[in-house]
Amino acid sequence: MGKVALLKCKPNQIKDKVHKALDLLGGISDFVKIDDMVVIKPNVLCAQDHETGATTSPVLVKTIADMCLDVGAKKVIVAESSNWGIDSMEAMKECGYDKIADGEKIVLMDLKKGEFVKKDIDGLVLKSINIPKVLCDADAVINCPVLKAHTMTKVTIGIKNLSVGISSDEDKQHSLHRIGLYPPLSDEMEENGSWLDQAICDINSNTKTTLTVVDGIYGLHGKGAPLFGDKINTNLIMTSPDRVSIDSVGSKILGHDAVDVHHIRNSYNRGMGEIDLDKIEVVGDKISDFKFDINQSYNTSLNGIPSNVTVINGCKNCKACLSTITYVLSRHKDDIEKMEIPINVYVGKYFEDKKHPSDRRMHIYYGNCAGSHIYGGGFVPGCPPRSRRQFIQSIGALNIYKQDEGLDTDR
Repeated sequence: MGKVALLKCKPNQIKDKVHKALDLLGGISDFVKIDDMVVIKPNVLCAQDHETGATTSPVLVKTIADMCLDVGAKKVIVAESSNWGIDSMEAMKECGYDKIADGEKIVLMDLKKGEFVKKDIDGLVLKSINIPKVLCDADAVINCPVLKAHTMTKVTIGIKNLSVGISSDEDKQHSLHRIGLYPPLSDEMEENGSWLDQAICDINSNTKTTLTVVDGIYGLHGKGAPLFGDKINTNLIMTSPDRVSIDSVGSKILGHDAVDVHHIRNSYNRGMGEIDLDKIEVVGDKISDFKFDINQSYNTSLNGIPSNVTVINGCKNCKACLSTITYVLSRHKDDIEKMEIPINVYVGKYFEDKKHPSDRRMHIYYGNCAGSHIYGGGFVPGCPPRSRRQFIQSIGALNIYKQDEGLDTDR
């Protein structure tokens, strides 16, 4: 049986509630010992203050670091690998993490610039992975994610934070998001979701996690989460040594059954923890005490897309590409409609393979599965495709992206 401590927590109560939540699990001394080297992994994917709901509160991280030192830990390393193309140290500085560094006791580390250890594994999709050496060497690893919805994976909590969030930029693009020309998933593989869903499980199942402490003071939901989206005041703290149990509770609060979240279900099937809420002991407050009107960022309804775009949906079990293209199209709806060119977007692989007549429609194959049908059109690779810019380039309208986000980045 998994055990999760769940407490209501306002922004000015973080320190007190983190202590209380860990006391409900037996205290920090059950997880951190004298002379331990501890790694704390927050979610600082970008240079956005924690009050936006995008990043972990430095107050929460400092509280946990101090607790570790108080029970005798010799060193605490706060380690991050921010989003693809973003400097981790600059992001942490902008988010206030430079203020919690304390000599050789609490040290900040950019995982992207550190040493990686290659491991051969028998994963769902990966046969080798690169893990930061500091995580391999740590006596205790404390994962401190934010409670957020996600366009590609429905939610991002602990399991995703300690897989994508510890990887190099190269692995983020290729091992995880599968950017490039790759074959589609087999029917059997697709049962486990996108390549990303399965790679998250592969990395996390080979990464040490001693404890997960979820910052649920603020979170993100809606269009563009987990980077953009709408802030939501969830006002909670969660902690557990069971990474699957805590993500299952968090998923429920965000409006999902964890069984329907591929990377959590994959992790459960790999024996990493308990997914059944009836078998998880929740102490402190009740899940039913937290009810929110969640606007899901994982959206396959195709509402709000441009009137000149037709999406040919060939998805079955995995709908990650359908969700991401819905986001891209709805976000740039007005600009794409101004193009006036009729566009067909093919998603998935379960649609009739036809040679298109020579009409004035533009044909775009979105995602590696759709790419197996490509004939006379554009191709946006990925499982799922990683960025909006890929699609905007495929329709020859890069000025839309330039106006929206700028081109002084490789994102």
